[in-house]
Amino acid sequence: MARDNTSRKTYRTASGKVVDMEALVLRNEKTLAVGNNPVNARGDEIGPNGEVIKTRNEVASDYYAANPNAVAKGQVVGHISEDRLTPEEKAPKSVSAAMSVEKQPAPEVSNAPVKTPAKQQTVEDILDQTTTDADADTQSALEKKISKAASKAKSIAEEKKAKEDAKLPKAVTGGLDNLDL
Repeated sequence: MARDNTSRKTYRTASGKVVDMEALVLRNEKTLAVGNNPVNARGDEIGPNGEVIKTRNEVASDYYAANPNAVAKGQVVGHISEDRLTPEEKAPKSVSAAMSVEKQPAPEVSNAPVKTPAKQQTVEDILDQTTTDADADTQSALEKKISKAASKAKSIAEEKKAKEDAKLPKAVTGGLDNLDL
């Protein structure tokens, strides 16, 4: 039984096959990448005939040379060498307080806010706030739509019942219809 190498990215498919992603990438690194940027899967710039114009390392070094504010991979961020600092920057800076205790103004004293009792709302007040009055034409139009929908639902139910009755054998339904009770 083969032992899995945990340092490599291997995946098992639903059908049980093992796919080694690193080997797949290495096998196809010279393949032209899909998209409108003329590069291969590795990141090399490709010319019109498929030859490599610039390798990915040259592309990265050109980028960092053109953009001095960009941080290169592996560069320590925020590190300034001591020889680049001027003597003024090396000297410790003193921090002065924005306001001394003597200069601060006295706090303003205000009266505490007085709570006013909330007005008790009645049911009518709440209904008046939440409902709106519709004009007579709108109200009658809504009533017409509701009654039309109800009659349509009733007719659909009657048709459905008639179809179900038609499926039953005549012996069951026919014999009961003629009884006088």
